[in-house]
Amino acid sequence: MAIAQKALELIDVEYDVLVPMQDAEETLKNPVPPLVADEEYPGREIFDRKPFVIKRGDVEKGFREADVVVEETYTTQVSHHGTIQTRACIANWMAGR
Repeated sequence: MAIAQKALELIDVEYDVLVPMQDAEETLKNPVPPLVADEEYPGREIFDRKPFVIKRGDVEKGFREADVVVEETYTTQVSHHGTIQTRACIANWMAGR
């Protein structure tokens, strides 16, 4: 126990405070944040990935011919998905197998 306590005292931890991405438009104005461990900064992928887009029709023509065009920025409350996936690993150790 004393050795473990001494080892803990020798550990020096440095933290990099990451800026939270709370606004899509502000996030896109900044450079891509660094990787966290082996993963990308969580949440950034929704801003950096190029979506698969299917284009049909003439959007500009549609706007020109529309009786009314409403342009506004809307915000809503934060929502979280409820993941119900089972994430588990089960092992049965039997005599070296």
